Amino acid sequence: MIQKNPLMLFSEKADKLREAPCFRFKTKGKWRSLSWLEVREKIARLSDFLSKIGVKKGDTVVILSATRYEWTLADLAILSLGAVTVPIYHSTLPKDVAYILNHCQAEIAFIEGTSQLAKISSLRSEL
Repeated sequence: MIQKNPLMLFSEKADKLREAPCFRFKTKGKWRSLSWLEVREKIARLSDFLSKIGVKKGDTVVILSATRYEWTLADLAILSLGAVTVPIYHSTLPKDVAYILNHCQAEIAFIEGTSQLAKISSLRSEL
């Protein structure tokens, strides 16, 4: 029996559910939805971008973020290239972020917001 990978399963689900909500989230106090097809398109565009900047199978890419739908988009785009996601939760202490970054060999990171960027910037001399 051939086992389908999660990205194939996601795409098949998008084919079936098309315009049904895939993600619901609040922005500026109002609920917003993204359909399965919109999400699949966002993942494809992000995957193309990552490929164009050189991410390939086996590479590691960091996501430093709280839980949010964009985290999932980035993760699926990374996985679609055969690359490896290295998640770092937003509340991780700077010394632990430095340890992870120094050991995961990632050259690219998705970073949520200015506070996380400041955390990374403060560690630059240690990386």
